[in-house]
Amino acid sequence: MPLSIKIIGFGSKKEMLNEEMERYIKLLNPYVKISLILLKSPSGNYNSRNDLLRREEKQMRDKWPKRSHPVALSEEGKMFDSISFSKWLSGHMMSGVTLLFNIGDAYGLSPVLKEKCREVISLSSLTLPYRLCHVVLIEQIYRAFTILKGHPYHK
Repeated sequence: MPLSIKIIGFGSKKEMLNEEMERYIKLLNPYVKISLILLKSPSGNYNSRNDLLRREEKQMRDKWPKRSHPVALSEEGKMFDSISFSKWLSGHMMSGVTLLFNIGDAYGLSPVLKEKCREVISLSSLTLPYRLCHVVLIEQIYRAFTILKGHPYHK
């Protein structure tokens, strides 16, 4: 079974850089099935940041398919350049599982969710707004596939 990619995060399409995300998702159609799951931030009162992160963790984990390879995006994760990211992605291409990227909201991901993920990777050592992380991740996935296919997009 070929690779399937899901990206789980918080927000609504109207809050996101939707035009750019849709553009790269469309460009990815020949290479991979990719879907975006946007969750609503938990409503109601929470006692602390940790309480909010636990609620968000539950929402995200409820969306994890059974045969998935969950990956947390966090600034302290493993850094890749575009070539090494394409090789990493290539290593997952025929695994038959869903590659599942998890992007936290403004407070990031809970430590427990990061532990439950198989890997933690970083898009940058800079702190990026979560809305921008979605676009950067999708563009880098597209770039990785163009590298693997020898397409001139990656110069």
